[in-house]
Amino acid sequence: MSTPSTTHRYRIVVRDECADLLAGLFEGLTIESGAGWTSVEATVRDESELYGLLDRFEALALHIVSLNDLGLPHLTRQPHSS
Repeated sequence: MSTPSTTHRYRIVVRDECADLLAGLFEGLTIESGAGWTSVEATVRDESELYGLLDRFEALALHIVSLNDLGLPHLTRQPHSS
């Protein structure tokens, strides 16, 4: 029997317009910039992956204004191994 694997979708808002910087460094993110803010949406597998992403933002000296859990976008099944 396969075990379900869930992912969470998060929105991270940072101060300043830095979509070009983030798009060049990260793959798989939805990024929008305007009016002095950048909004990033990311799907992560677990808290460890989320904290790794936040650590990368910190390494770039980005000021995180908000972090919102957008919920569970997918419920996928892991392949069954024999």
